This record gives sequence, C-alpha cells and structure tokens, in this order.
Amino acid sequence: MKLANLIRGNDRGAITLRLVASLALVVGASGAGVLGVGQVASAAPPDKIDICHATGAHGNPYIVNQPDRTADAGGHAGHTGPVYSPGAASWGDIIPPFTYTGGSFPGLNYTGAGVLIYLNGCDLPPDLQIAKSGPATGFLNETGSYTLTVSNTGDGPGNATITVTDTVPTGWTVGTVTPQAGKGFTCTTAGQVITCVTDTNLAVGSTFTITVGVTYATLGLKTNQVSVASPADSNTANNSASASTLVTLRPAPDLTLGKTAPANVVVGDSGSYVLTATNAGNLATTGTITVTDTLPAGVSAGAMPAGCSLAGATVTCSSTGVLAPAGTVSFTIPVTFTAVGSIVNNASVSGGGEVNTANNTASATTAVAGIPDLTLGKTAPANALVGDTGDYVLTATNAGNGPTSGTITVTDTLPAGVSAGAMPAGCSLAGATVTCSSTGVL
Repeated sequence: MKLANLIRGNDRGAITLRLVASLALVVGASGAGVLGVGQVASAAPPDKIDICHATGAHGNPYIVNQPDRTADAGGHAGHTGPVYSPGAASWGDIIPPFTYTGGSFPGLNYTGAGVLIYLNGCDLPPDLQIAKSGPATGFLNETGSYTLTVSNTGDGPGNATITVTDTVPTGWTVGTVTPQAGKGFTCTTAGQVITCVTDTNLAVGSTFTITVGVTYATLGLKTNQVSVASPADSNTANNSASASTLVTLRPAPDLTLGKTAPANVVVGDSGSYVLTATNAGNLATTGTITVTDTLPAGVSAGAMPAGCSLAGATVTCSSTGVLAPAGTVSFTIPVTFTAVGSIVNNASVSGGGEVNTANNTASATTAVAGIPDLTLGKTAPANALVGDTGDYVLTATNAGNGPTSGTITVTDTLPAGVSAGAMPAGCSLAGATVTCSSTGVL
C-alpha cells in the first residue's frame, strides 16, 4: 500500500519524523486488515510501530509516525480522543495492537473509521464508486465496448490497493481489456471474469477507466456486472454497477433454398425439380435473386420455365422481385430420368442483399428403377424320323435394365403331329398346351 503525504504539518511543537515509504499491514486473527497481538507492521523496524499521529490540523489530520514499541507506544498512548471527523475540536492518535518485550499494547482508536484511515496510509479514507457504460443494444456475432469508471468521492486519496472485477455474461466472448495508461493496472481474465488491480493512488475527485471489448455470441438481454474494492474504502454501498444489452439479429435479408424431387421413378420417366427460395431474414431483399441447379448425370432437362435458362447441365433461374420477410419465389424444372440408380441433385441460391450464406444450399434424392424386358428363345431338332423323340428347349431371358418381379410364364402349344412326354418341374400339360412357370427374379 502506497503512502502519500507523509509530512503535512507538526503537532505540539517541533518534532522530527521518520519517513517511511510504505505501510504494509498483516491480516491477523482480529479480522481482515487488523493487526493481531504479536503481529507487526512490516514497514517499521522491529523496535518501532507504524501509527497515525494526530496533527491537530483539519487540512491533514494525521501523519505517519514510528514511535518505539513500548507499553505507552513511545508516549503516544496518551494522545487520546476520538477518531478525526470534520469539525472536531480535537482527536486522538490511531495505533494498531502490537506486542513489545514483556507485554502487548491493545491499540488506540483502531476500530471502524480508525482502521480505514490507518489502512489508507493515515490519509482520510476514500469513497470509491464504480460506473459502467455500454451499448443498450447489440447484434449477434458483432462486438461491443464497455467503459468501467472508478471514481473517488471521499475525503482522502485512495492509497490502498484497488481491485476492479468485471463478470462478463455467459454467451459473450471476452475481447481486449484496455486499462487507462499510466495508472498501474494489471488485468487478467479467467473465463468470464476480468480482474484489474492497481496500487496507484486515486486522488479525491479523480477517476480511473478500463475499457472492455466483447463479442455477442448469443441472443437476448444480458446484464454485465462490475465491482470495485479497496480495504480503505469508507463506503461499500456504491461499489457495484451493471449495464444491460439486448442482443438481436442485425436487420438483413437471409435467403434459404428448398428443393423437392420425385422420390421413386422408373428409368425413362419424367418428373420435376421444384426450387423454392425463401427470405428467412427480417428485412426485404434487394437486387437479383439467383438459383443455380447443376443437373447430375442420368437427368436431362426439358423446356425451361420463365426466368430460367439451360447451359450444358446447369440451370440458372433469376428473379428481380422483392421478397419481404417470409416471402418466397419458386421455379419448376421439368426433367427426364435416363439412368438407373440413386440420383442426388444439389442446388444453391444467392443474391438478394443477404449476408448469411451458410444456409444457401439444398439437395434432393430420387431412386430410379430399371425396366425388365423378357425375350424367349426356342430350340428343336432340325430333322427327325417319324416316331423319333426329341426336346423343345424354351429359354426366357431378361434383356431389360431392371429385375423382374412376380411369376414368369412360358406357354408352348404343341402342333399336330407332336405329342408331349413327361413334363419337367415347373411345367404342366393341358391338351396340347404346355405351361411352364418360374417365381424367381431375373
């Protein structure tokens, strides 16, 4: 803790004061900032004790002195009277409890305001307060800046360590923290908590500032809390502040694309791709909206609708109309499916003055089945003698591009002069008609 204004006058005649550079206190069992019995202030030599000596002058009521560590505090135990207050006719010294050879001193005026004065280097205590200013509104994924201002409206300078703690709301990202130059601040960030510490004196009526930058990563109203603390602060009721910011989407159009296609077709069938651009933003579109669809292999385009053109396999559709929020524009592309398989078609939308391009694509898948085509082959003996036996061999073949389904039936009506023998498996004879069936898939 820095010590300011060590000598501001004399008291009760001319005296010689020992100058000290700092007043460092030990926290003891008596409570935070209070010297316990047997503990010493580190600034004084072992046989001395740091005290606040009453000057009798209202302009500077106390100065630091280092009397001997004796039963009567080097004669200062007799400097009784209350702790200084404005308008007081007289006041006493402030002496912390201490030990000396053979005993201990209980302290003098080392309670309440006396402790604050002592912790403040024998200056009257400051009244630190903090304010926080920042934008009332912000936009998602954009940045904002907040100013933390510590001021001293008390009776004396802030000589003790000053700590500023800023808790940034969850969902915001901490950016650059910039303390005021020349004020001795050291700032650290742990998660959402920023801590800035300085030992620089804050004079009465003066301010320190810290600027905190953030990025708004979530939507909604968030409140940012900040506090200031110092062991010599005389009033803690004004040591916290907050600033609230409502984070919304920046007004802008936002194009999305939807696409529909037949789920199942047979090769050679015709169908349509329907492309629908929607303004999912909160502002009307501006400029041309363009939908681009590159047709995959196995798909051929038909006649283009109004607003669309075909170049190779690429369909380009444009609209110069304005889409209000939730407005749509659609294009229907006629196509023919020329190949068997699972065909995936991808398309995209652009333009309209939008800024978010992460949702500008769509796709649709069509399962294209083939068509079976049965052919029949038949062999028979080329020459025979009456009474000879032989075989007719009937062969059904799938010459198509899709598998068969259901029963395959081969029918052979025997001509006059031919009689059938025993039927093979799968065949039956009714009169002169042979019927053979198969339920297998070709």
